[in-house]
Amino acid sequence: DSSKYTCRFFIGIENDDDFRVARRIIGNGGSRMKDIVARSGGEAKLRLRGKGSGFEERDTGAESTEPLQLCVSCPSQRGYDIARRCVEDLLWRVYGDYDTWCEEQGRSERAPKIRMTERHVEAGAPGAGGEGRRRGGKGRKPKAIAAAPHRPERDAPQKDVDHGEAPENAPPIEEIEQLISDRNDARKNGDYKKADEIRDDLKSRG
Repeated sequence: DSSKYTCRFFIGIENDDDFRVARRIIGNGGSRMKDIVARSGGEAKLRLRGKGSGFEERDTGAESTEPLQLCVSCPSQRGYDIARRCVEDLLWRVYGDYDTWCEEQGRSERAPKIRMTERHVEAGAPGAGGEGRRRGGKGRKPKAIAAAPHRPERDAPQKDVDHGEAPENAPPIEEIEQLISDRNDARKNGDYKKADEIRDDLKSRG
């Protein structure tokens, strides 16, 4: 029996022809999803589902009527933790872009907090029998990740690149994970200068 770590991020922004949140999350040619998979060591699987995702469910052959959500699954705890943090960082950027876009359009809407649920099946857990141990589940109330007010990113738009595998000069996964954690902490504490420095460091190193 194998373990499986999963979570769902509820986007909270409807996909439309103006802001196109689904495209911003996926990236050109799926580049942003591929980048997260590569950083997880190739273990994680990501899928954007729900209204506006364009993803057809296997059992119905149609798009789900559930709210737009990004689903993450991974067989290892380490790969899962990296993928989850990468998704959080991606949503921070998309939400910042959304706040900026709304301001420019004279709209009052603002991005929501990051909300997600987790459901894990761990193989070989004591008392779990052959099915493993489950944590979370359908009845679990989504939790909101504590977040500082969104600071719109005002950098010039970057052209998405199909990264595929991580570049040779990219820092080790452990360092990426720590830098993402440090950047999130800096933003929560209102230290945007430090957060921007960490972001620029990650960009410069691939």
